[in-house]
Amino acid sequence: MFDYASGNQFNRYTFYKCTKITSLSGSSYPIFNTDNTLWYSPTVNGNTIIENGLFSPLTGLTRISRFSGTPYLSRYVFRRDGNKTYPITSINWQSIGLIYDDIDNYEVESNVPSLYNTSNLTITSGEESKLGNMTDFFYSLPNLQSITNTFNVPVINYDTLTIPTTVTQIYGSFNNSYGFGTFNWKHTFNGTYTGLTTITNAFNLNNYLNNPVEF
Repeated sequence: MFDYASGNQFNRYTFYKCTKITSLSGSSYPIFNTDNTLWYSPTVNGNTIIENGLFSPLTGLTRISRFSGTPYLSRYVFRRDGNKTYPITSINWQSIGLIYDDIDNYEVESNVPSLYNTSNLTITSGEESKLGNMTDFFYSLPNLQSITNTFNVPVINYDTLTIPTTVTQIYGSFNNSYGFGTFNWKHTFNGTYTGLTTITNAFNLNNYLNNPVEF
């Protein structure tokens, strides 16, 4: 719908005052053609979340599907301050380039190649711990039910991955090129499987970093 391939990027004010938007959804193609752009996260100041991220104004958002091309983002991208939450129930068919940990240093697109070489798909030696960190990624998404063809990022840290207990279906997701840590079913699913009904073609790993991933 909107071609941002010329170099224009999203910014923190893209959806300023767009509080009535409930769905960001493309059909066969993303709404925004924005490969290797950034989804800005809220500013983290100690235990305080300053809600100035790309999605911060979208307090009524319930669905994301083919929103943009292949963005870089941090684990705070869907965080809200305190106990505030988003009503998002599904994240589907959303390609993601990288999930990184250092919100301050890597919210500049030019810094990303220092972590990951997108041309030959290699990780910079010694930088592995800065990629794939999903600690509290879903903290402000207590209504999430469906994850489809998403989070197939190049690198994932299984020690930090916890799926909300509200999720019932996972299709074609968490299929990663590299991984490290331990994949533990009880940890990953918060010790309960009561709501989960379907896992299809998910949690596949091509390579491990440093030491084999434990399952």
